[in-house]
Amino acid sequence: MCLVGRPLFAAYLDLPWPQEVHLRLWHVVTLLRQFRGDGHVAVLFSEGTDGCEAPLALVATGSVSRDTLQAHRGWTNED
Repeated sequence: MCLVGRPLFAAYLDLPWPQEVHLRLWHVVTLLRQFRGDGHVAVLFSEGTDGCEAPLALVATGSVSRDTLQAHRGWTNED
């Protein structure tokens, strides 16, 4: 499996798998979430969008409110 461009997925994949069934399921879900997230980052990067611009685009499109973004990121009005 090619892991280039998927650093978080690769990191979680390298962790030992738990023995308990419910924790194995949690590990699989985490792998899927990180694979998906790494894909989003790769697409944004390929389009020239950086880590600060991406969440601002969500505010610009109305997908997320400014207040919500600021609260989650800890950004001030000056930021």
